[in-house]
Amino acid sequence: MIQLHSHALVVCYPDGHMEPLDLRGIMNALLVHENVPVTSVEPWIMEHMLESLVNHFRKKLERGTVPFAEILDLTQSLIHDFAHDQLGKRALKEIDLFEVAHRSDAAFELDFYSEIKRLLLERTQLGKKSTEIEIHSPTEALRLVGLRRCAKFLAGRQRWSKRSSEVRDEILSYIREEVAKVKPDNLALVVLS
Repeated sequence: MIQLHSHALVVCYPDGHMEPLDLRGIMNALLVHENVPVTSVEPWIMEHMLESLVNHFRKKLERGTVPFAEILDLTQSLIHDFAHDQLGKRALKEIDLFEVAHRSDAAFELDFYSEIKRLLLERTQLGKKSTEIEIHSPTEALRLVGLRRCAKFLAGRQRWSKRSSEVRDEILSYIREEVAKVKPDNLALVVLS
């Protein structure tokens, strides 16, 4: 008998035919459906999810074949929970400054700074809520990425210039002032260019 791949199960389709199915393809499709880039999922997390699904059917339920609908339902719920968990963590932990600037359109700096203020307030308030639950919670890191591209974009330059440096310094100063106003507990601000 041919041995199945470790991430494959024998699936019974509604029309009665059976064939091995690699669960990685289904998981990738469902991640895309949940708007989670497959490349953003750590390989070890993907392996763990795949092993969990296969072990559930093979070892826990001791089944040789599994109906396709059952596999799809369980995989969908697993990916859905994972996606919402990951999107929630990403929302708290990262702000792409270039993306915010790019969305500002014609208003440029005025709209950009008000949006940054709103996002910082939202992220730091979320961080405070989580610290109320956990007494000894570790420091949360709020990552600000895309600073260099953002500064060039707001300065109207394609290459780095003196004006780009000035805009970068203004952005950093503004962010520091806004975070200092909120005074969040257990928040580390990490700015990446």
